[in-house]
Formats: sequence, C-alpha cells, structure tokens
Amino acid sequence: MSGGNARLIGAVLSALLCSLALANSAAAAPGTGDQPWKVGVSDDARATANSLFREANKLLKESRFKEAIAVYEDAISAWDHPAIHYNLALALMSLDSPIRAHEALRNALRFEGSALESDKLNEAKTHLKWTRKQLATVELSAKLEGTVLLLNGQEVNDSSGTALRLVRIGWNTVTARKAGYVEQTMNKMLGPGESWKFEADMYTPDDVTRYRRNWAWWKPWAVVGGGTALVVLGGVSHSLASSEIATFDDDIIACGGCVPSAAQKSDRDTAKLEQTIAFASYGLGAAALVTGAYLVYANLEQSYRIDIKEQAVPSSELVLVPTISPDGLGLSASLNF
Repeated sequence: MSGGNARLIGAVLSALLCSLALANSAAAAPGTGDQPWKVGVSDDARATANSLFREANKLLKESRFKEAIAVYEDAISAWDHPAIHYNLALALMSLDSPIRAHEALRNALRFEGSALESDKLNEAKTHLKWTRKQLATVELSAKLEGTVLLLNGQEVNDSSGTALRLVRIGWNTVTARKAGYVEQTMNKMLGPGESWKFEADMYTPDDVTRYRRNWAWWKPWAVVGGGTALVVLGGVSHSLASSEIATFDDDIIACGGCVPSAAQKSDRDTAKLEQTIAFASYGLGAAALVTGAYLVYANLEQSYRIDIKEQAVPSSELVLVPTISPDGLGLSASLNF
C-alpha cells in the first residue's frame, strides 16, 4: 500500500469514529423550522435512514466499503441528510473514487455546512480539497443535434446541449458519434484543476475524403509515350537497315560475288549501325513501356481521410530526363520526395 493511500485510510477511520456521534445527532428527535434538511421528512423516513446509517457505519468500520456505500445510498433515499453524504464520501475515498466522493462532499456541505458539527465541517472541507486535486473538468457540446458524446467510454448525452463533467486527472478520451458522419475521437492529458472544452463538429465521409496521386497525371503517360516513340523509332530504323542490307546483298549477287566497293561497304556498315540502333530502341522502348505501365497503375487516384485542420500534403515528384550518348538514346528517371 502506498504512503498516500495509508494516510487516506487512516484519515477515513479517524473521521469515522467522530461520525458515529453525528449519527446519533442525526437520529435525534426532529427539530423545527431552522433545520432545512428535516423539512418534509417523516418520522418513519428518519428512523429508517438512521437505522441504515448505523448499519453502514458498522460496515465502514469493518472496511467493507462497497457494502457500506450501497447502504449509505439506501439511507439517502430515505432521508437526504448531509451527514449521510459525508460518511458516504469517506467510503468512496477509501475505494479511490474521487469523482463520486467529490459529489458526496458537496452534498454534505449544503446549507453552508450547518448540518455538520464543526470538526466534521472542517474535515469535509479538507477532503473536498483533496478530491479536487485528483480531478479535472471536461465540457462537452455538439453543433449537430442528435450527436452522441462519450466520455471515457460512457455516454454523456445525445443532443446538442452542453455537458460539464468531472474526470480523473491523466489521459481522458472523448468520442462523438452520429449516423452518417465520421466518428471523432480525441485524447487529452489533464492535470489537477485543468479544464478541457470539447465541441464536436461532425463531418460526413465526403467532407474528410481527399484524392491524391503520387505524381502529376501526365508524367507516367509521358514514360509510356516515350517508350512507344522508341519502339516506333526502332521499327523505322530496323526497316531501313533491312532494306539497305538487302540492297547490298542483291548488288553482290548481281556482280557474281565481286569484292564490294568502298561505297557499298559504307552503306553496309551504316545499315548494320541502324540495325543496332533499332535493337537498342526496341529494348529501351520495351523497358519504358513496362515502366510506364507500372507508373500509370501506381499513379491511380488514392482516397484518404484528413483531419479537417490538415494542410495540403506535398506529393512526390517524378523527373524524367532524355539522354543521348555515342552508344545510343536513353531515358533517366529520378523520384523526389
């Protein structure tokens, strides 16, 4: 057991001994006029409440806190007396329930604390200060009627009204739900006495859905176009080379296998170079077409949801640069993030 809890239980038990005298006072014959907590309460209700009060005090003394709480609440149902709320707060603090204990202490201090003896009044004020150090405040509201608000998983309301709730210090979670709208959830760390104002501003899926591509729509198609152009260029170059080689062969056959002239050799070498360029163009073009097809697929629009406050997200950029070298034509690509 921690030192803080030990001190708390010690204080509770010490206060309990004093509260027994208060129980007898509460059970005394009804007064008149100047005691507003007695107004409208029958003798039978007071007797029932006092009997339950004494039973609960016994349970509290035996550290049977949950049972004591239930009996105190029954006593309050019979007679809503500040002294019963005071002892209820003691039991609740023993179970480390500062929110309910805070409420019980506030009820105990009604009528300016006049229902309590002076020592109980001081103790109640001290305990109230202790509970306040364990609590923070959350104010919840919604702009749209019918919005369901949940605080730490517990439903608060289902309208557009404002709700004020005490919560324990630490992480707290608020959720807003409404049919046809995107559920919102927010977490916040709260310290002693801090407040958090949450106003649910609901949005439809269309409101928070955006579409993006990895690159400008035309860039992958430019790669496809470049690949197509290279294949066409390769086809033209191949056709010319084939024609020139066929002409060379025909000339050699026509002269009966003579030695080619310098001009014929030059034409043959040019044709072979064109044929090499054609094959290179086929290869580069095919690679560009495959790459372009993949980039077209990768660049299809993708939907994503945004935080309403989210700014535009810069997209990655594809840079294409054609290259020419003594070895042939080429295409380089770089992807910038």
